[in-house]
Amino acid sequence: MTGRDPDLTAGVELRNTLYELQVYEAIAVATSGAHETFGAMLGASDPDTACRALQQRYGFTELQALAVMDMQFRRVTARDREKVEQRRQELAARVLVLEAELGGT
Repeated sequence: MTGRDPDLTAGVELRNTLYELQVYEAIAVATSGAHETFGAMLGASDPDTACRALQQRYGFTELQALAVMDMQFRRVTARDREKVEQRRQELAARVLVLEAELGGT
C-alpha cells in the first residue's frame, strides 16, 4: 500500500491497519502451528470453547481467535502462509509510517 486513501485521516487509517495487522498476526501464528491449532479446535465441544482454547493456547484476543476459526484451510499451504507473512510485514511497515506521521503533527 502506498500513500493514504484521501478520504481517511491518518488516525482512522492507523486504527484500520492495526485491526487488520492483528488478524494477520494471529493467522500467521496459527498456520505456523497448524496441527496444534486444528487440534485445539477439534478438541472443543463447541465454537465458544474452541475460541477460548485458541485464546488460552496462543494469547489471542477474541477477534484473533474468531479470525483463525473463520480462515480457510488453504491458508495453511506454504504458498499462502508466505502471502500471509508478506501482508503482515506490509501492514507492520504501514503502521510505522502512520505512527510517525501522527507523531509529526
